[in-house]
Amino acid sequence: MSDIDMVPPEIWSNIIFFATRPPSQCYPLTTTAHKPFDLSPANNLVGHLSTLPTRMRIVLVSRVWHTIGSQYLYEFLQLSHSSKFPELLKVLERSSGQGQMAQYVRCAVLPYEPNPKISPLRILELLPNLEVLIRSHNPPYEWPVPTSGRPTRSSQLGSISPILGNLRRFDCTEHRFAGVSIGGLNHLPSSLRSCNNLEYLSIAGDCCETLDAVNLPSLITLRVERFVSTKRFCYHFWSFGGSSGRT
Repeated sequence: MSDIDMVPPEIWSNIIFFATRPPSQCYPLTTTAHKPFDLSPANNLVGHLSTLPTRMRIVLVSRVWHTIGSQYLYEFLQLSHSSKFPELLKVLERSSGQGQMAQYVRCAVLPYEPNPKISPLRILELLPNLEVLIRSHNPPYEWPVPTSGRPTRSSQLGSISPILGNLRRFDCTEHRFAGVSIGGLNHLPSSLRSCNNLEYLSIAGDCCETLDAVNLPSLITLRVERFVSTKRFCYHFWSFGGSSGRT
């Protein structure tokens, strides 16, 4: 028996937890609380991603560390290229039991990829404990400029609702061209209609032109960045219940 195996798992759990934390200025990806002068969601994500090399090394040390560290390694899932989705789907489908990868994922980072080989919805629907969705411009895919001024309508909306219904936080950097297909996952208003339990919403990027009212009854915090017409956005885009909302 090695010295590592002789240390109680509770002690290793604490050590590995603190070893995998991001820089001190970062906050948990799953938080729905807001403090003045917090990092922007984009910079906070960078801090968390910087811990990935440490998380990956820890689970390779021993079986004990692998068992303890897996929950921190798979705490968030960064999706980049749909060409890798088939292998990821196989892993997630095999890990449906308790204590496996799919159960650990609380946060998913999803870029805007034109014409993905496999819909990212197939990945998200296999994450039963997903609480946070981050829409990112990284990697920066090239999108074709729409040739028509009239937006198309996607058939994805019905399949979004059961997947996003448990989200508590949504950090979205909108994409000017990706959001022209109304009803799909890339269209922010359509996605938000499925987020009945959303408590924290941050929005940046290019404001979607189709501003329809969205009801967010559980919303507590709204963070809006870089909008030319924030006032128009606030009046026409959403409503949320209660008097505790913070913007």
